[in-house]
Amino acid sequence: MAIYPLALEGFENQKMEVQDRLLFGSHKLLVDGEPAPKGAEKEEMVLTRDDGRQVTARWQKSGLRRHILEVDGKTIVVKRSALWWELLLWVGAMAVALVLNTLVGGLLPGVFR
Repeated sequence: MAIYPLALEGFENQKMEVQDRLLFGSHKLLVDGEPAPKGAEKEEMVLTRDDGRQVTARWQKSGLRRHILEVDGKTIVVKRSALWWELLLWVGAMAVALVLNTLVGGLLPGVFR
């Protein structure tokens, strides 16, 4: 699990963060360390600006390396950096794919001729 700070306009006096569960890919918006209050609709959150006005926020579909949050009609892209073990996992997966490709594409057809 990783936590990334988030700077939102109008929320300067609140600690806004994104909690990212790396294993399952889910994420949460935290306001002062607590999950953001749920809104009226599914997957909607209600945030209170520093001036007291309430606005809605919701997560949008996004890619593997980023999260997209829409707050009061504005889109905020939260990018996270790769962790060392994620990079190691990708390198290992590519190495396994190369070995399998060599075995299946090169050695096995020669054995069955």
